[in-house]
Amino acid sequence: MNIILDTNVIVSGMRSRHGASNRLLRLLGQRNWHANLSVPLLLEYEEICKRIMPPLGISIDAIDEFLDYLCSVCEHRRIFYLWRPALPDADEAISCWSWPLKPMRSSSSASTRETFPVPKNSVYES
Repeated sequence: MNIILDTNVIVSGMRSRHGASNRLLRLLGQRNWHANLSVPLLLEYEEICKRIMPPLGISIDAIDEFLDYLCSVCEHRRIFYLWRPALPDADEAISCWSWPLKPMRSSSSASTRETFPVPKNSVYES
């Protein structure tokens, strides 16, 4: 399974050993579990974790060690084009840059649907 971990999953998983987020982090590196990572996404993880975690008692060294581990087990994705998806939250757009499909919304215009065809009832259509 190919996944992209949202920053809130990284933060939640590092804060607590209990819960689904930590379970997802523990699955990293397993044979059928492929997390994807790009440089902008890694930089977002680093920025958020280093801002939020130290007041919670997690050291910068521990964060760096975790991010190094993440780099060693994730599939590295190069972003080689300038197209950006039009998402309400710019930080959410970072995780989509490595994928060829644009997330669709039911309010999308007909021309957008023709340009980026997505099967009806797919996970990319809300």
